[in-house]
Amino acid sequence: MPSSLRNLTVQTLKVALAAGLLYYLFSSGRVNLESLKTLLTPPVLIAGLATVGVVLYFASERWRMLLKQQGLPCTRGQAYRLTLIGTFFNFFVPGGVGGDVVKAILIAQNHPEQRGKAVLTVLADRILGLFTMSVLALVAFSFEPALLTREKSFQVIFIGLLVITLGFVVAFWLLLSAKADRLRAAVENILKRVPKLHKLWLFAQTYRLSWKQLLGLASLSFGAQLTQVLLFIVVATAQTETVPELSVFLFAVPVGFMVTAVPIAPAGIGIGQAAFFYLFTKAIGSESDLGVLGITAFQAFQLCFGLIGAVFFVLLKRQNPKLNLDDPEPTPRA
Repeated sequence: MPSSLRNLTVQTLKVALAAGLLYYLFSSGRVNLESLKTLLTPPVLIAGLATVGVVLYFASERWRMLLKQQGLPCTRGQAYRLTLIGTFFNFFVPGGVGGDVVKAILIAQNHPEQRGKAVLTVLADRILGLFTMSVLALVAFSFEPALLTREKSFQVIFIGLLVITLGFVVAFWLLLSAKADRLRAAVENILKRVPKLHKLWLFAQTYRLSWKQLLGLASLSFGAQLTQVLLFIVVATAQTETVPELSVFLFAVPVGFMVTAVPIAPAGIGIGQAAFFYLFTKAIGSESDLGVLGITAFQAFQLCFGLIGAVFFVLLKRQNPKLNLDDPEPTPRA
């Protein structure tokens, strides 16, 4: 089978899976369609647009700081506009990653020789996001240890989150601590046997941040994720008088967003609804559509900002008709 046909088949199956999940959730009555009307009330609309706008600002500022560290100049306004453009493309590229690559390519238009490095800032951005989401979910378990006994699958999730978090802590220590020089050299010698991992290691070494800089980046990530949690709480408050405890949101929201990042459907649509339905239902202890309503609201408001990004992209394309979005190989330069 030709690669183009194989790719088309795979993408079609992914979209079909996402559509099937949505159909099942809504047609089975597990999600009340009438509940969606609460998303159109003025308080939810205002809060939704405000929170998603803030989330995108935190994301753009974190990325701008990573670009700056790599010697790629970018103003706050430019970073935010490119983030909106990336958001638009997220709805038309499988998973939630494609749009990020687009914005990295656009920022490197004036520095073609650094295009690969610009794309790799997206990888660094994603890694930081994954780390802080893991930490936030672990905090939820510390607030509510009963979550571990409420559902067996949560024990597996807890172990996975713990491994991810500890792995990142060790990696950050290796990269940032002056006391780890010998161990860092030993790790590099081992990774040389695996070229792809060695390339990633070399790239990671270009981010020799100070602990203060790392804390600043992590703070922006936590700010974005806590703002996402706030939106889910707003939606839940508009839907029911019995709002789940904070630990449910702190656990289910970051883990749910981890799932939506899996490259299956554009912007995680369908996959996100299924994941949030499962997480909220199991965390609350009874069937609940609050998670589905929360992620649907987030995606809808995100699309609004994405449409603004589409306008910015058209204007950018008019200014530079030769704009090229070919995906470069993200190979770090030694």
